[in-house]
Amino acid sequence: FMTAVGCIGWLVSTGRPDIAYAHSRVSQHMANPTKSAWDAVKHICRYLKGASHYVLSAPLNEDIPWQFFCDSDFAGNTEPQNRRRSQNGYIAIENGAPVLWGSKVSSVAFAHPDIGEAHADMSSGAAEVYAAANATLEFLYLSYIVDEMALEDFPMPIPLQLDNTTAEAFANNSAFKSKLKLIDARQEWVRTLRNKNILQAVHVDTKGNLADLFTK
Repeated sequence: FMTAVGCIGWLVSTGRPDIAYAHSRVSQHMANPTKSAWDAVKHICRYLKGASHYVLSAPLNEDIPWQFFCDSDFAGNTEPQNRRRSQNGYIAIENGAPVLWGSKVSSVAFAHPDIGEAHADMSSGAAEVYAAANATLEFLYLSYIVDEMALEDFPMPIPLQLDNTTAEAFANNSAFKSKLKLIDARQEWVRTLRNKNILQAVHVDTKGNLADLFTK
């Protein structure tokens, strides 16, 4: 089981964003694999065999602007080991081709130090805010790589496309009376992104949010 999940993880990292969410789900069973988890691994392998012709591609003679998407579900995984933590997903697209992506269970600041572990978010808005912050970390990392490659078209602030109005209001500082009391004060990173104009929240319809692939 561990070997198979490791091989799938290598595929996710190198060129198969379409199985990122499935890999994240089965990886949560590494400490205690179950029969259903093993069946899920075999299902992934059958899918890969049937979709072996899928490739990442970009047009040769077009200049398509960068695109950045993020999304989060809200406690959608009911499996016991997940403890109702939310799933975060993000993807960056350059000239029409995916270049960075990920799907992972959210790790949020603790509501109280005595809890001692990541826990489920209390609101969908908080889950989306964390997802946007985590995605921006990854996109900033990507910006350093782009800079080292001497590419000059990386946009700043990052136009982050998301489909949650609460997260948009928080990121754009348009929520004068925020109800997001449940965001721990230690998550100052979220506020820094907003105040330093690192990202610009852009609304996208849920059906057009490519990061939805990494949360469901």
